[in-house]
Amino acid sequence: MKGNSKGQDQNSEALAPSASWRGNHRRRGTLSPPFLEIHGTGSPQKPHEVHHHHRTPQRGGARGADRDMLNLCKNRVVLFNNKTSNKKRHLAQLKKLLDAVDSVISSNDGYPFYSESSRIQQAQNREEISVDECSAEQMSKMKKEIHDECLARLGKMVEENSNSTITRLEKLLLEEQKARLESENEVAEALLRSEKEIQKLSEMLKKAKQETENAQKEMEKLKKRVKTLEKKN
Repeated sequence: MKGNSKGQDQNSEALAPSASWRGNHRRRGTLSPPFLEIHGTGSPQKPHEVHHHHRTPQRGGARGADRDMLNLCKNRVVLFNNKTSNKKRHLAQLKKLLDAVDSVISSNDGYPFYSESSRIQQAQNREEISVDECSAEQMSKMKKEIHDECLARLGKMVEENSNSTITRLEKLLLEEQKARLESENEVAEALLRSEKEIQKLSEMLKKAKQETENAQKEMEKLKKRVKTLEKKN
């Protein structure tokens, strides 16, 4: 809202300002006006005498409305005389205006306004960052859990395979020992049978010798008796 107040005398010594909210836009929330820019035309001799004419509803009179407006703008006021013929003054006014705009934009994170929606958006951004950080932390935790689980499974598989191999080898060893023992037992039994057989044969041989010797003795006796009988006859 920029312009000169209608009905004012262009040759009067008083400036006729109009107030505008520079850089404000209505966005789903309560606007926070950055600064008040006052435009006016009037006498170069009294460029800073400003009489305000407002189109806004009056609250406690014009001065009360001015104070409310200045309070909303945090007392950021730029006096701007469009009709000045002094180029240096015009450039100085323009520089003050641009400096005020830059200050507001810098304090509002790069925006010429700061509204409730901005605060909500910043809170949502912080929540999203927090969620992202939490997600990254959870992802790191999940990766660690998966890594630990894989190591545990691998260790379990190695242990099971080792136990299975050991059990199989132990079984084979027991079977080999059993077979060897059985073989040794069979050999021992064979040796025992052989020794018994040898002993039996030895006894039989001894008995046969004894019978042969007895038979020879009986033959000798018989021969002697025959000779004795022959002599008697």
